Amino acid sequence: MRTPHRHRHAQRRSPRPPLARRAPQRTGALRPLHPLSHQQRPPGHHLTEDTQQQELGRHIPARGSRRLVVTGPPGSGKTLLALELAVRLLEDREAEDPVPFKISLATWDTAVPFADWLVEELSRLPGCPQSLAAMLVHDRSVLPVLDGLDEMVDENDTNQRSRAALTALNQAERGEALVLTCRGDAYDAMRASRCWLQDCAPVELHDVPPHHAREYLEGRAHDAGLWRDVLRDIDRRRSGVLAMTLTTPWLLTMVSTVAEADRDTAFLQPFLDQLARPATVSAFERELLSRYLSSVTSLHALPGGRHYDHGDVHRWSSRLADYLRETGGRVFGGRLMSGREITLHELWPVAGSRLPRVVTAALTVALWVPVFISLGVCLDRQSFFPQPGAGILLLLSLLPLAAVLSSLGHWPQPRRVILGNLVTARGAGRVACAAGLGTVLAVNAAAVFSAGFGWMYGVGFALVFGLGLAVSVRSDIHLKAAVSAALAVGLAGGAAAGAALQGFGAFAGLVAGLAGGALALAVAVHVGIALARRRGGGLPDQDEPGLPTPDSALHNDVVAGVVAGAITGVIALIVAWRASWMSVPLPLAVVVGASAFLAAGPGFTSAVSRRYVALLLCTRGHLPWRLARFLRWARTAGIMRIASTAYQFRHDRLLQWLGR
Repeated sequence: MRTPHRHRHAQRRSPRPPLARRAPQRTGALRPLHPLSHQQRPPGHHLTEDTQQQELGRHIPARGSRRLVVTGPPGSGKTLLALELAVRLLEDREAEDPVPFKISLATWDTAVPFADWLVEELSRLPGCPQSLAAMLVHDRSVLPVLDGLDEMVDENDTNQRSRAALTALNQAERGEALVLTCRGDAYDAMRASRCWLQDCAPVELHDVPPHHAREYLEGRAHDAGLWRDVLRDIDRRRSGVLAMTLTTPWLLTMVSTVAEADRDTAFLQPFLDQLARPATVSAFERELLSRYLSSVTSLHALPGGRHYDHGDVHRWSSRLADYLRETGGRVFGGRLMSGREITLHELWPVAGSRLPRVVTAALTVALWVPVFISLGVCLDRQSFFPQPGAGILLLLSLLPLAAVLSSLGHWPQPRRVILGNLVTARGAGRVACAAGLGTVLAVNAAAVFSAGFGWMYGVGFALVFGLGLAVSVRSDIHLKAAVSAALAVGLAGGAAAGAALQGFGAFAGLVAGLAGGALALAVAVHVGIALARRRGGGLPDQDEPGLPTPDSALHNDVVAGVVAGAITGVIALIVAWRASWMSVPLPLAVVVGASAFLAAGPGFTSAVSRRYVALLLCTRGHLPWRLARFLRWARTAGIMRIASTAYQFRHDRLLQWLGR
């Protein structure tokens, strides 16, 4: 996110200028499917395409307010208009203007102050730590674009959360600029109960007039003759079901898509010359919704030309819609769940609150079993049982134990490896810190055990802990707490390993140090992030260059696991093959290396990837094996849309119909 350039300790400035000064000149941004009008305009007066966005830009200065409420019927394009406003303000902003930030109100727990919630949501952005987010909110450098007031329903399906949100916004500082969207009937109901956003400029999105609907349908038609009867009905029967219903961009999109797929408008024939009675309108909308999924399925193929089965698409989409309906507005695992957003790496609750976590733990155990079996074979070849072989395996079991305990948690954090951190000052500092820690551990182990074992233990510990801390741990962490935790783990691990392995020389010390460093890294990261979050930090680092996608977190987690597993696997292969106290045949050493790759990579590092695999296993028959590919296709087909790093259903009507 681009922010104004100013000194970190800038003093509070005088009130900012209004949200928009003039309308930027840009063409082709939106089709004029819905005219925009001010509530004070005479009934029936509609803005033209040329003046629509200019009028929007002049609302707030004209009314002397820096708050804007956009209302309209379902499917009228309120969210799209809010996004368009944000884009235009970014294009036209000056140095001291706030930066628009769109956010869904459905995720706001109104028990949390608005400013604190805004800081928390801003800090989720790449490259915006909580300290910077707090400064931006304090300096009024952010223009919140709050989408979906009407979606703030609670578990009892009431509007108490919406009313609480309006009350909180009204109690906030009156000069705070914001844009709010809400369904028109919901906002009118709240106004009737004397609850509304004060000191705001209201903007209402009107229905699409018949002549605009005609222009749109004619522009989409491959064969104008097919639409002749439909267009005649819209023109002649203004109180008919088609003229009264095809009044929003969403319904127009559906009807044109279904007609394109069928290459016919016969499905509209039963509704010609029909008055717009409630039952007829409802039947017409159900007909469109029932045909829409099959239409987009036939129109949009997968790469390679294959098409999904319509029944599968309907079943999978309905399961996702049911999940959003069941969890939206509820607290789950300490989080307020959204009723609209589908975050791929956090979708596991769709399979239940407990089963995916148990399956994740079982997968973790399964990934560690091969390394214990292969290592046990190697130790048995050297006659190391019962001791020290049992002691070695017991010490090694601390790593899968930590991974299993982590697997049972609610929200595992995605890992990411950034090798470029090694050449930064922060990365070099962390490596140096780990080197100092390794020296302390080496001196201590050498004093108690043999010098060779002690120093190699310190080297192995510093290597794993230092590299892991530099390339895979976020910058916003309490480093002192993390190092203190690592020191405690290193001392305890060194004492246990030395008692069991000191008789096997320096190479055994190196292996023990590598394992101890991995365990210390896991504990240190948990402690350091937890303490940083207590103090308002602990946020992830900025993403790599380019726009993050809904797949980014999962992709980064897989890459981190592959890197960690590859390094561990190579080290394990060399130790099993070349160490004098092990020295097994090369094929067996390769098996040890491969099993070490599975254990250290997918079994230890990639916690989010394991949870995702558990989700797929737990939803067989309800969701596809290649869920990520399906969601990407659904976005292309017009079933889903992307909102930052999450998916959303294209429209709430579709979501409600699928989840009914």
